[in-house]
Amino acid sequence: MLKFDAMNPDFNLQAPPLSIINVSKTYAEGSVSEYKALRGVSYEIKTHGIYGLIGPNGAGKTTLLRVISNVIKPDSGEVLIYGAAISRNPLAAKYKIGFLSATTGLYSRLSPRETLAYFGRLFDLGEEKIEKRIGELKSLFEMDEFIDKKNETLSFGQRQRVNIARCLLHEPEIFVFDEITEGLDVMSSTIVIKFIKYLAEIKKCVIFSTHDMNLAERLCENIIILHRGSIIQSGRINELKYKNGMNGRSLEDLFMSSIEAKGADSREL
Repeated sequence: MLKFDAMNPDFNLQAPPLSIINVSKTYAEGSVSEYKALRGVSYEIKTHGIYGLIGPNGAGKTTLLRVISNVIKPDSGEVLIYGAAISRNPLAAKYKIGFLSATTGLYSRLSPRETLAYFGRLFDLGEEKIEKRIGELKSLFEMDEFIDKKNETLSFGQRQRVNIARCLLHEPEIFVFDEITEGLDVMSSTIVIKFIKYLAEIKKCVIFSTHDMNLAERLCENIIILHRGSIIQSGRINELKYKNGMNGRSLEDLFMSSIEAKGADSREL
């Protein structure tokens, strides 16, 4: 018997949380600046966990994450959330997804408390629920000392904590993070890493991009290597190492080997 989301019956909760189907995206098509960011990318996340998206600069990571989050639309292909196409009901999909990038900003004249309350109302949370969630998130991200200060006075790390709390506020099922540890101090980075691990513990689905191979290897069981707009390797890290004859080697070694192996085919990618 199929199990549907009571809030939106388009979502079949027995379907994979995320399916990316033949997604392509080209910028400035037909011009001298044409850039094929994604070339028929397909991938399926079948269960909760932490999925790392890695690749060199210009590989298409940010474009793919923004397509998944419905921030931008693909030229072709589709993204399904629990079996429902986000293009058919983008608003409903936003309730299922929490998206955050390293460049996400905050309203400077609001405080973190006011920011969270504002977004809570956007997601139709009741005032009692908003107050409860702010209390929980304030504690989780250790924001007591700055919860009522203006956002413009906060450090980069403090602002990122507020952004992550905002992303978690409406309790989505899928989290999409684009380089969210970039530029953080050690303390803030530690809090963010603990948060990502916490999401896996409560059986959420996380897909995040990073240039930090050590971080990806520490956090992820599954990895996706993107190069020139195409997925060239994906799967469990240990299985990929075994498959590529790299047992005992680092993820960085696997990554470099995968990119170098595609070097001869780079004109086609």
